[in-house]
Amino acid sequence: MDKRAVAKARTRLALAERALNELGQCQHAGEFADIWYRVLVAIKNTYNVLNKGAQASPQSRQWFGAKKEERRKDPLLQYLYQARDADEHGIDAITAMTPGKIEFVSANAGESHVVEMTHNLLGTGGSFVVKSADGKPVHVRAQLPMMKLSTVVGRGGVKFPPPVIHKGKIFEPNTPYHVAKLAIAHWWEVIDQAEALS
Repeated sequence: MDKRAVAKARTRLALAERALNELGQCQHAGEFADIWYRVLVAIKNTYNVLNKGAQASPQSRQWFGAKKEERRKDPLLQYLYQARDADEHGIDAITAMTPGKIEFVSANAGESHVVEMTHNLLGTGGSFVVKSADGKPVHVRAQLPMMKLSTVVGRGGVKFPPPVIHKGKIFEPNTPYHVAKLAIAHWWEVIDQAEALS
């Protein structure tokens, strides 16, 4: 393994990590899509640099061949590869906004049927307060608006749904942030393995 590739892969993956940290600060869907694209490209660049560096010896070529097969078979790694390709070469969105909702669950025995609501939802840090009008507990379910991964279509019309399995294990949530965090952790491990070969 070429040591220069290891060093460059570290800088590329650090870019993905910095972009991932920016995802939580997004103010709108367009900004999220731009940052998500940077995450995907930086992960793909990490892969490409390691592939190039692995050409330095038969041992590292064989090692990277196994990593290439792992990426092909692992649902999370393959999804990110296909999502980057779909975003780069296609026109369909690879993420979608899920609107927020507040649900008042049917009151059980001992729970309030009457509530008072106040809100200040303008700008960041808004609030929504629900209080019982009769002092009994209120059962409310709230979901904040959030971005979710979309099914992407690869070459030949093959569909790749958002992943729920990585390294043979089911994971949740499968939000863009969590999926990218798992992938970045995986590629840090791969870089460490590559360094051991150099």
